[in-house]
Amino acid sequence: MVPRRRLVTLATLVCISLFLLHLLSRSSERRSKDSWATQQSTIDTKSAQLRQFVSNLRSGLNETFAAHRKAVNVIPGSRGIVFTGSGRSVPLAIMAAELIRETGCTLPIEYAYMGSEVSAAQIRDLHKNNISSRNFLTPELSNLKWSSRSIRLGAAKVASILSSPFEKVLFLDPDVMPLQDPTFLFTTHTFNKTGALFWPDVRPTSSDQKIWEITKQPFEFEFEFESGQIVLDKGKVDVFMGLSVAHYMCAEAEFYFRHLWGDKDTFRWGFRVAGVPYFLNKEQVASVGVIADERMRIGNVKLETNTDPTNSEPLNAPFFSYLNTSLQGTIPNTRNARYCGQNMLQFDFNDDPNVAGTNSIARKPLFMHANGIKQFYKRGVHPFQVVQVYVLPSKTKSLTDYEKGVFGMYDWMDRVYGQQHCGKLMEMEGLSTAFLNFSAAYPGVNERYSRARDKAIKLWCAIAALADQSNYGNVNVEAERYKSDSVRQMQDVGGGNTQAHQKEIKSVDDMILFFQLHDHNKDGHLDGHELLTVYAGQELKVGSDGRPVHANSPATRLSEIKKLVDVVLDMDDTDNDGMISWEEYYGKRSFCLSCYKRF
Repeated sequence: MVPRRRLVTLATLVCISLFLLHLLSRSSERRSKDSWATQQSTIDTKSAQLRQFVSNLRSGLNETFAAHRKAVNVIPGSRGIVFTGSGRSVPLAIMAAELIRETGCTLPIEYAYMGSEVSAAQIRDLHKNNISSRNFLTPELSNLKWSSRSIRLGAAKVASILSSPFEKVLFLDPDVMPLQDPTFLFTTHTFNKTGALFWPDVRPTSSDQKIWEITKQPFEFEFEFESGQIVLDKGKVDVFMGLSVAHYMCAEAEFYFRHLWGDKDTFRWGFRVAGVPYFLNKEQVASVGVIADERMRIGNVKLETNTDPTNSEPLNAPFFSYLNTSLQGTIPNTRNARYCGQNMLQFDFNDDPNVAGTNSIARKPLFMHANGIKQFYKRGVHPFQVVQVYVLPSKTKSLTDYEKGVFGMYDWMDRVYGQQHCGKLMEMEGLSTAFLNFSAAYPGVNERYSRARDKAIKLWCAIAALADQSNYGNVNVEAERYKSDSVRQMQDVGGGNTQAHQKEIKSVDDMILFFQLHDHNKDGHLDGHELLTVYAGQELKVGSDGRPVHANSPATRLSEIKKLVDVVLDMDDTDNDGMISWEEYYGKRSFCLSCYKRF
């Protein structure tokens, strides 16, 4: 007879093998599904269609331009800021608007959305915060039938800009934080000359990419666009043409988004194929984040410097002037400390037409694109502590000037200890990186972001409350709109029972009270035993020794809850002490998983 242990091992191996085969099958299906976009016949057809579209557009450009302005009702000379997104991005947009106003900017702000993806309640929230709302869904856009992937990658972004009544537009992703009043961009010589200002991403487009063949463009070393911030003058017919070609590519997103990463480079290729001028900032993008180690797993590890940075350097100075000062440091060589970059820092630029090239020494930070902490923000950890930047041999040259064999690359790491969405700039031959103390150089930025983020968290909690109006087991239509993994997890746990003695978690204060109620040994944390009582609810009682006592819960149910507790500890116990604090529990849920829990 075969030993039971061996049978269990064999069965486990069979299960693992079947699971791996399933993954391989899905991967193969995905490659097969995408392969049509790389077939030569498809590339030739799409290339010919693109050239035909551009030819048709150019032949009647002035008439099309005039008709578009009339249809959209563009207000001559108007300037404004445009956000776009679904209902889930409304809290971010309100938060971004508050950060914009703190810079002294008074430009009008609008939030563009499509159809029913924003609720009436959210529109009221926008208006309360002096943000106008605009539904830009048209029959043309409805007929495009974009996939969820294409929408997520920004297929509608160009349309949201084209349809805005503002003639001069500063488009911002809702997770972008201006660090200066951006109004001056509309009056720069560079903007008046081109009408189109763009900022770079980390990578250039290599010569072997199919997009060169599709667009019939000669290879030229150029960095990809990072479209979190764009400034456009739609009063210029050239800008209209570039945007029209970019929108054509977005309309064909099922093809082009397999050769480009979403909307960001459709702007670049739209303007290139249209043959119209644009400005791409030569100032390199920097990475901003935190340092974590084995003990401080969610960050707050400080750079090592030779001197005390306190008051040793002028504050808010041009960024690169901090190189080789007391604000430059190294990652500590203890407890396996590692850098986690989660945000992108963009700079202003040389606008003097009489000065050729760039002058990086004089540039200041302009936009912080907080795309990494959009979902993984942690309370109690300032997100913009350390900045990583490439150190160039000459302060008057950019990465573009070193195109021959030297350019930036990004190392995507995903998770570093208790932090997620992590990456870093890669050091390459002839190109090193430096770390600077961003918090010390630019005081107040983290504090402003955290205050605005707390406001956004409260709004997310209000959205979450809508998802349980019908109580557990019957999530209404409003919830479907905002449903996320957090919602599904809480439904599985069994939250939503509304009894007289139970309370909803809608704020930080509620979270603290929640912990106080379940922290039976009053040590300020929830351990595994206490978490069992949280997730099992009335099925468990607490004995005199503080351990859960099984009531009427079947053993199988209790076993499943124990597994869930293990998952929660693994996910939220960022300092590996076997317990979770309310900061750990709440900070992991910027989208308010805990708001669905009742107690």
